[in-house]
Order: sequence, then C-alpha cells, then structure tokens
Amino acid sequence: MDIIEDDEDNVMVINDFKIKWFTLLSRVDASPTVDEMVLSSLNSIANLLISHRPAQKECDFLFNLSLKMGIFESIFRWNFVFSGADLEAFKSKELQFYDILITGEGKFYLRHPEFALPLLATLHHCAIRSCLAVERVLVRTLNSVCVALCSQYPEIGHRETTPVTSDHNLNGSLQEPMTAGELMLFRRWCLGLIDPAQPPTLRTNEGDLDSSSDPVVNWKHNPNEFQVNEFVDWTWNVEPKPNTSVGHSSFDSSIQDKLPSIDSLFDLLVPFVFREGDLAWQARDALLLVSTYSLKDDEFSYGVAEHSSVCPVLATGLATLYAELPRRLVTTNLPEEWPALVQALDEQESRSPKFNEFLDALDFCQSVLEVAHPLIQTSLLHYVHSGFFVSVLGFSLTQVSSP
Repeated sequence: MDIIEDDEDNVMVINDFKIKWFTLLSRVDASPTVDEMVLSSLNSIANLLISHRPAQKECDFLFNLSLKMGIFESIFRWNFVFSGADLEAFKSKELQFYDILITGEGKFYLRHPEFALPLLATLHHCAIRSCLAVERVLVRTLNSVCVALCSQYPEIGHRETTPVTSDHNLNGSLQEPMTAGELMLFRRWCLGLIDPAQPPTLRTNEGDLDSSSDPVVNWKHNPNEFQVNEFVDWTWNVEPKPNTSVGHSSFDSSIQDKLPSIDSLFDLLVPFVFREGDLAWQARDALLLVSTYSLKDDEFSYGVAEHSSVCPVLATGLATLYAELPRRLVTTNLPEEWPALVQALDEQESRSPKFNEFLDALDFCQSVLEVAHPLIQTSLLHYVHSGFFVSVLGFSLTQVSSP
C-alpha cells in the first residue's frame, strides 16, 4: 500500500512542509539578510520533522522528503549568503536546528550522508571565527552529537555483517536494509578516518583494518554529489595531526599513510575544555562520555588516540594553566617549612581562580585516564609526561629562586 498517497493526513503534512520550505527558500533568495521570519521558519521545519517522527523508525516520510529535496545542503550553503551579524545569528539558529533533530531518536538520521555531511560541514564551519554566542551553541551541539554517536552503534561489539535495520523510501516501500558497515560511516567521518570529499569503502569487520582479505561494503552514495565540499576546509587546524604511535595497537601502522588529513569531531571539541564556565563543562562532559564509550570499540579508541589532537591539547592545556600560577610559594624547600607550603596552597586555592582552574583541569585529565580505553590512556600519559611533567613542571622545580 502506498503510505503517502493513501493517508490524507500525511498529504496535508507534506504540503504544509513544502510550503514552509519554499517560502523560506524564496525569502533567502530574495534578500541575503536574516530576520525573524528566517529564524522562525527553521524552527518550524525542525518541529515538523520531530513531531512526525515515527516511534518505530518505519516510514519517516518527512525526513526522506527533506533528503530528496536537498534541504540540509541548502541550509548549509546559506552560511555563504549571509554576512556580519546576520551570519552569526544564522549560525546559532542552524546549530540549534541540528541539535533539535539529532536529540533522542534523531540519532538515526546520522546514517544518511545527505544529512550527515551538511551537519559535519556546519560544525567545521562554525568552529572557525565565530562569536561567543555561536560557540556556546556549537559546544552544546557537539555534545549532542557525541551522545548520539556513542548510542548509535550498539552492534559494534558484535562485528555483524548481516543487515541490522531497514528503511523505507518516500513512498513507504521497503528499501535495502542497512548493513553494520554502513552504520559506521558517520563514526569514521567523526574520527577523520574517511575524507568527506572521497567516496569511501567500508569494511564489514570494523576492527581488522589491517586485513586485506576482509569483505567490503561499497557505499551507495557518492559524497561528490553534495556541493558542501566546495565550501568546507575540513582541516581548520594549522598544525598537522600528531602521530606519536605511543599506543601498542594491533592495527597495521601502514594505515597511517592512507588516512586523510581532516580534523575529527573531537579536534573541534577539545579546545573548549580549557575555556571558562559552561563551555568547559559541556566539552568535558562530552569527552568523558566519549572516553567511557571508547572501552567498547578498539578502532574508535585508536582513532582518538593516534589521529586526533585530544591528548596533546589536554597536556598543553595543563602546561598553559600551570604557567599562570605563582612561581614561589615558600622561601626554601626544607621539611620544617612544608606546613607553610600547605598553607600557601590552601590560600591560593581559596583566592585564585587560576589555581582552581588548574586543579579542575588536572582532575579532568585524571577522570579521562580512569574511564578511557588503554590506547587513549597510553597516549594521554605520554603527552602529559613529556609535555607537562618533564618539560614544564620538571624544569620549574629545578630552577633556583632568587632570595
């Protein structure tokens, strides 16, 4: 039975959805400015999508219609239509739009490249030179993406190559079921393991990257069909990704030469760990969630440890915060003066925000070490030891204080 045509209510919803979208499209084409109509229309479209989201993931006809119409790509392209304050207002609303959609059952949208690519492009674009208001929404959206990412793939540990779910097309007919390999696509994009500008080939056995005999699943969508790659610099960091190879991994080291130089999702998130207030706490919550999830997935852990900037940025952040602390707490280092040292530490903790920031950051790094995969633990300890304990803390302790 044709689900769409035989349901009058669905026809009315689709017509309402199309009217809202084409009205918004005409408005943006007519004038490159952001007003209440543009912002409220994005809210209306998001609310329609989530209010008609099926409970059992059967025919999500509005979402499939959005994919067919290229709505998400069009919304991203508007980042290059607006400018100035209008652009900042639009970026905030655009991030809120995605935050609303991926919350809860919307995590299944991440399986669709027509949705996932514009989302990732939006996150990368908003991470560059945005105002504080946009950064707040960006961190909240990155947090939501991490939640969705960590709950999206419960079948990772089973290494299944059989179909795990089924989708319906716009007319409600059954499409080819998605495989476990296809479900890994967004996760690998987030890790920077697949270049969004290249059509990937996914292995069905996600842990054995070094095995050339594994069967592969060809991705049925070509990312080059989406024009977002013309606008996005997927590597917004100036410095190349670190490659320390400190972890003892079973993965073949030759894959390092095949990896694209693109930033992972966590490269965008980790700089906010050492910001002030809610920005830092939301970023830390997201990274702790990712660290906890890493225990379930060796390949994911390898990607975070070896091909993201998470560990070096955490170690560098500790060194930076330590550099802002007072250099002299007691006049000598004699045992009888240790009580004075403890008292000085207590006084600094009570009156110095910088001192508390350093202790909070140190506590966060300890929390990551407690819950993360051994590969991430090893990498983080390597950077903390060489980049903080030896080069910064050790150097300071060997300096002679002037009288």
